[in-house]
Amino acid sequence: MANNSSTIIKKRKGTLIKIENSEKEYFCVFCGGSAQWTALFDAGDGAKLIERYCSKCANVYVDNK
Repeated sequence: MANNSSTIIKKRKGTLIKIENSEKEYFCVFCGGSAQWTALFDAGDGAKLIERYCSKCANVYVDNK
């Protein structure tokens, strides 16, 4: 049996907001690079999940509404 180690990337629906004029430095949750985007995801019951992404990872992992 062959070992299939390929990763399936599933985009999550979220809202991207550009990080501007921030006094804090944020880091991408996937690659650890400098984050330029904040993504907001609906976590259910009115709660929002907030994650930070670099431009490259935001294009791969977030389906912008």
